[in-house]
Amino acid sequence: MFERLIRILGTDDFHILQNSHIFLIGIGGVGGYALEALVRSGISSLTICDYDTIEKSNMNRQILATSNNIGAYKVEEARNRVMSINPLCNVQMIQDYVSIDFWQHYDFSSYDFVIDACDDILVKKELILRCMDQQVPIVSCMGTGNRIHPELLEISSLDKTYQDPLSRKMRQLIRQVDESYLRVPVVWSRECPIQTDKLGTICTVPMVAGSYLASYAIHTILGKKKK
Repeated sequence: MFERLIRILGTDDFHILQNSHIFLIGIGGVGGYALEALVRSGISSLTICDYDTIEKSNMNRQILATSNNIGAYKVEEARNRVMSINPLCNVQMIQDYVSIDFWQHYDFSSYDFVIDACDDILVKKELILRCMDQQVPIVSCMGTGNRIHPELLEISSLDKTYQDPLSRKMRQLIRQVDESYLRVPVVWSRECPIQTDKLGTICTVPMVAGSYLASYAIHTILGKKKK
């Protein structure tokens, strides 16, 4: 099933991806597309973390959400989708809500890469601090809501972000600890959020953000990250 992927990567790089273990936190709008890209790129060991269930409001942007699985746990639906694509993939699930204390003591050293696609800013902060302390590569997604232009997404270090309220809050939180952590790579948007009474979304933005996360992880693992 990976013949065309091997043609462009080569056998050695494909085997590197196949033998890599990625931890993905959050499998909603952004994380679901990241998961899809990882599996279809040959990643064969995944740990996925999400405590939420699928709701009707997820239908407009989350690849896992269908009219047939409303109310189902996202991690279970994610595992089912992964196995339907690659039955040989090893998927470990963390389905419970995990507190900040949990992440403060979590050992990330067994993972080749960590992808943060969750929507809890304090969890994001802890993931970044712990992974950088343990020298485990991580990429974190900032805000995608109330944006409609996926072409304005980009990847940079957190200290290079602007016009993104979530990034600004993250910078403030991390500066309270150590400014060196601001070098963490993040996916963010140069688009000013549209002002609405309630958060709005269109699928194209989280779809591209998830692909960016997966791409960054893949290229970092292969040592081909763009300089």
